[in-house]
Amino acid sequence: MTVHKGRRDGDHETRVSLRWSLPAPPAPPPDDDRLDARERFVLGTTGKRLGFWDGDRHALEQWHTARKDGGAKGRCLIARDQQDGGRPAAILAWHYEPKPERGPRRPHLITAIALPDVEGPLRAEFLLAAWLLTRVTLVIDAKTSGQRRVGVVRDNAIALSLEDLKLLGFRKGSRRDGYNGDYWVLRA
Repeated sequence: MTVHKGRRDGDHETRVSLRWSLPAPPAPPPDDDRLDARERFVLGTTGKRLGFWDGDRHALEQWHTARKDGGAKGRCLIARDQQDGGRPAAILAWHYEPKPERGPRRPHLITAIALPDVEGPLRAEFLLAAWLLTRVTLVIDAKTSGQRRVGVVRDNAIALSLEDLKLLGFRKGSRRDGYNGDYWVLRA
């Protein structure tokens, strides 16, 4: 992961770039007809429009808004399944919280997170990809603001159930973080 033009105490012009390949399992199960790729998931930042998405539309709209507003700044993360032709496995958009002149800093906020419409074992694998994206967001936070936590306000762009958020490690947040609504936090 590379962080450009930013200071640890925060600068809204901070740019983040990432491309991380995760290896595939040693061999696909015999009944698995997906491609045998050397990489399983590729996590990265992108400023490009997502051409095909069969998941939640609200999350996709928020992800595209973040892409337009901060795509060059690395505010949009995507995990692609290389064993399925590069299909998006999970998308995540986040909002950078600059340091205020007075008072405590709010943690960075995940504004969209979603999986495509899949079921069964493939959904579990894609949820793992979403978990990895949340961990990347924690690393971004550690490198840019040092808060060591990120937040999420559950709304229509957060296309994961409360059970899924808990599986990813989110816990009920505090109003002291400065967010209203159904706020959840993930700590490093």
